[in-house]
Amino acid sequence: ASAHKLSGELGGNVSRDVRAFRVSQEGYVLYTHSGRISGSSELFSAPADGSAKPTLLTDRAEVIDMTPDGGRAVFVASPFGIPGGLHVRAVDGASPSQLVGQGIFPEEFAISSDGLRAVCRIAQWDEYEEDTDEQLLSVDLDGSGWRLIDGGAIDSGAQSFVISPDGSMVAYFVDIPQGIH
Repeated sequence: ASAHKLSGELGGNVSRDVRAFRVSQEGYVLYTHSGRISGSSELFSAPADGSAKPTLLTDRAEVIDMTPDGGRAVFVASPFGIPGGLHVRAVDGASPSQLVGQGIFPEEFAISSDGLRAVCRIAQWDEYEEDTDEQLLSVDLDGSGWRLIDGGAIDSGAQSFVISPDGSMVAYFVDIPQGIH
């Protein structure tokens, strides 16, 4: 396999400024780069073979991933001028960003193997902005809706979660302190 430099247009210290990246089997690289003006993470995609310049998908991305087929970028964003939350966009930038979870800002998410939904772990904050509990949500990536998983509330000690290979269930574990049931 040959190597291609994709960062020529970025400038700066790329090893420091590129914060996250994903590579698809279909030949695209998805990555965040520290914004030159805003300091936020800009989300770019580029053909892995270097045949085209990177495409800016959004100016403020936080958590990123790619659907298993490599065709869509899924990201948490608060772009200037549009509502924030969980977004989906064609990885080649051909279509506009679709907000599929307005106001949903997960700390982490995982995409089902069929690419139809994302399971998101979000923190619920009380009026004093203390992390009180966490919830798992299933968000349909076509924008048709979302729902709480297993009643939604999980202990604030939640460590991790996974989606089963067939997408039929979500498993998670919680570190429960002694004496609390």
